[in-house]
Amino acid sequence: MSDVEGLADSAGGLQRRAARGALWTLVHVVVSLPLAFAVNLVVARHLGVVDFGRLALFSLAVELATLVGSAGASQALIQFGAKAHAAGREGEVVGLIRGIQGYYLLVQFPLLLLTTTVVARAADLPAAAWAWVAVFGVLLPTATATGAACLGIENRADRGARLALAGSILASIASVAVVVLGGSAVVLWATRLVISGLLPVVALALAKPAYRRAALSPAGPWRLPRRVWRFVLPTAVATVVGGLVSTRSELLVLQWLGTPQAAGLFALSFGLAGHLAAPAQALVGPLVPAVAALREVSETDAARALGRTLRVAAVFGGATLAVGLPLLGVLVPLLYGAEYAAAAPLFVLLASGAALSGVTGILYAFVQARLAGRAVLAASVVALVVDVVLAVALVPLLEQWGAALALVSAATVQLALLAVGERRATGLARGDILGPLLPLVAAMPVGAGAWWLGTLAGPVWLGAAGGAILGLGAWVLLVRSCRRGLVDGDARPLVEAVPSPLRPALAWGADVVTVRRPPRRQG
Repeated sequence: MSDVEGLADSAGGLQRRAARGALWTLVHVVVSLPLAFAVNLVVARHLGVVDFGRLALFSLAVELATLVGSAGASQALIQFGAKAHAAGREGEVVGLIRGIQGYYLLVQFPLLLLTTTVVARAADLPAAAWAWVAVFGVLLPTATATGAACLGIENRADRGARLALAGSILASIASVAVVVLGGSAVVLWATRLVISGLLPVVALALAKPAYRRAALSPAGPWRLPRRVWRFVLPTAVATVVGGLVSTRSELLVLQWLGTPQAAGLFALSFGLAGHLAAPAQALVGPLVPAVAALREVSETDAARALGRTLRVAAVFGGATLAVGLPLLGVLVPLLYGAEYAAAAPLFVLLASGAALSGVTGILYAFVQARLAGRAVLAASVVALVVDVVLAVALVPLLEQWGAALALVSAATVQLALLAVGERRATGLARGDILGPLLPLVAAMPVGAGAWWLGTLAGPVWLGAAGGAILGLGAWVLLVRSCRRGLVDGDARPLVEAVPSPLRPALAWGADVVTVRRPPRRQG
């Protein structure tokens, strides 16, 4: 076999494993999403609008601390580790894991410990509960923090997805138990933190033995190669800045300039939007290490994968919006109660922003695979400036609507800047990046219109079901009439990855939105 043929086989294997990882991530989402939705419903009704907002603030504090503590390092481990693993340089991967694990212990651990201590004291968490949080929610997950990345480096996202599924089920059971026992928002926060802290331990146990030993023998991060630090520093700033745009940080402005009720409504709408966008965003997790490895073995296949991934994500995300906006939007007042009724139209807007963020994640994966941290940083800084300026200006006037408008505007700006930058860097035509996004963009007004019509129906359930059917039908007609959907072969990796009994249904669904076929070769 020639070197070229070997690279082609390697690229094909990487894409197949990425498809399998995406499939298992979708299975995780499909199974855990309804469960998480039901648990979120129980929690929201139990806590009420104000305490539900407090729970969101507690969770946001840990999210931001984790983001700052791992920024740049986690991306470096995935990017450099996946490339080295794909090229067979195991010793290089081991050195990276040891250095990054040391970074987590020196930087992330004290930051997380400080953050959780402040939250626990401010919310009067009992001392015994705080001890559990410190050990199982902070120390243990930090000491094994490279476990999930090891699975990604090996391009075994399917294992990670199965582990995440088990963790979601366990967290849901624990959350319901806390609610049944009458627990407060801070007790629920502590319980979820402890449960999530167990996942990195199991992930590390599933990793390759050499990589597991490396994670358990951390080294000083100053031993990492200079080229890694040149990537880490700008990426760290970009990740923190970008995270402030995408992690409901508008809650901080609402807490400062708005009301507790507005914060609770925004938190619920943001959570529902995240549930709706989760299936499409499931593509991003397995994609990051896969693209990094793919660029190492075949730049041509990586460029082709960008268009294919954008088309699949836009079609899948568009279908989800067309159905989910009317279905969930109409049901919000019935499911959550009258005090949450104002969250329904807010959810319609935030779901569109969440869908755009999913595409941003895909572009982010491809930009990072080029190790172009500065491009990500520039897009993130501009988006954050837009977010902060609009939030500060609009929240005093519009409260939760001001926060939502700021978030969606920032997400749009970030997506546009990354798309333009990637197009210029790769030499692709404008239509090769922006054209595939039409199914997603079209789904936003279609889904919003179907939601509005659904609210006019008599019985709520009839309006929700009718709006979902109308939204999907109108969206499919629009996609086919504009001839912007999947190209033949786009869905093949996913179809081949699913069990045989499911393949006909998935293939039929893909065929419905396959509207453009590549030209046949002559000769």
